[in-house]
Amino acid sequence: MDSRNSHRGIELDQPLHRIFPVWHLELAVRLKQLTLVKPSLWIDPAEDPCANFMLDPGGNPEKHQQSLSDYLRPCWAQCWSFEADSDVLLRAYSRVILDPLIRRNIDPSNEGVRVTTTARRLIATMEQWAIQHESDHFFIAPVTYEKPDHFRQSLVNQLSRPEGPNHFRSPDARADSLLVKRSMFQDEREVRILCVGTGQLHEGDKIRAMPILPNHLFTEVRFDPRLTAFERREREETLRKLGYEGTFVDDGSYVPVLTLVPLPNGWPSPE
Repeated sequence: MDSRNSHRGIELDQPLHRIFPVWHLELAVRLKQLTLVKPSLWIDPAEDPCANFMLDPGGNPEKHQQSLSDYLRPCWAQCWSFEADSDVLLRAYSRVILDPLIRRNIDPSNEGVRVTTTARRLIATMEQWAIQHESDHFFIAPVTYEKPDHFRQSLVNQLSRPEGPNHFRSPDARADSLLVKRSMFQDEREVRILCVGTGQLHEGDKIRAMPILPNHLFTEVRFDPRLTAFERREREETLRKLGYEGTFVDDGSYVPVLTLVPLPNGWPSPE
């Protein structure tokens, strides 16, 4: 990768996973693009901690309080994960409620689907995107989780550098500021792809579309295991019609299994 692109602390061929809303994945395959968003759109208010820093002059009459956000570059991100089989994440990002009679999911708008890729494939996609955005910088890296009493502090410490808040104007420092989260989220084992732009935080669109080749980028697709088999097959047929040619994986984690227990000496009759 050239100097505008970086991958850190991640094995290139290690599988990465993301749970998309089903309709988001269908859109991504149809339009051949992934959507990166500004972190301000995410629910957690601390996703971009530096955006919440206020510089305090400490009694200096020549200075007034100023937001560190005035020094920050805009950034767009998308989250993936090292975690492959977390029921906690599945339930957080996918909602399935089966109708008791017809056994269909009655909440399909909130249904999720797990997609797998690798850092190598994401990097190849980002490098092609970077050709179209010569002034931007691109990163893929795992998130670091900090305990509440340490969260933000390592970023605050960086303000003591000679360049002060201008430190966060650099693409690398801006990326670092978006790769730390509170330890309460550590079960996510998150990996982020980042596009760090030019200008100021509030500038630019709220979302950016990264062109992709779905059949190259996605190595497998796994629908929510709580769906009945016929509904999973319907989802597969929809993606096939949209052009996806890759692998579908059946997840049997919610299939009832009868366990045969040998008792050669017999057992008493139930009362």
